[in-house]
Amino acid sequence: MSATSHRPQPGEYHSYFQRYIDLVPEDQIIGALIHGKHEIQELFHEIPDDRWDYRYAPEKWTLKESLIHLLDTERIMAYRALRIGRHDATPLPGFEQDDYIPYVHALKRTPLSIREEWEAVRDASIHIFMYFDPEDLVFIGNASNHAMSTRALGYILAGHARHHVKVIRTKYLI
Repeated sequence: MSATSHRPQPGEYHSYFQRYIDLVPEDQIIGALIHGKHEIQELFHEIPDDRWDYRYAPEKWTLKESLIHLLDTERIMAYRALRIGRHDATPLPGFEQDDYIPYVHALKRTPLSIREEWEAVRDASIHIFMYFDPEDLVFIGNASNHAMSTRALGYILAGHARHHVKVIRTKYLI
């Protein structure tokens, strides 16, 4: 396991992502991703049956939609990390999260299906980062028209999940 990189530095990511990176105290990407996997697994056990289709405000996503958004973002960011970590400098397009929600088909999903998918997707992200060399982690590509390093994407993945854990615990599980 060679992914023992230090924290990403400004200039390796767009300032928008600072809020996610700041949520990650770990100095190693793999440890942060594994911790986040377990944190979400614990969260699944805290969610009562009557909360899965709950939305805390009329225009907000349901709890299921929020968790499926987490899955979509995990896949997109991990794909970006794979491309950039392989030293691919091709500009990678952005995505609009709200445009995805009508097509996640949350009403068709069970809590178990979402939990199992989370475990598989996060495991895949962990495995992507496990074998990057230090020079792969600091390689800077382009995502959403901004500079982005591989290691920044790892921290963004970890911080994005922690952000949603906090939102779910404070807005959905009250």
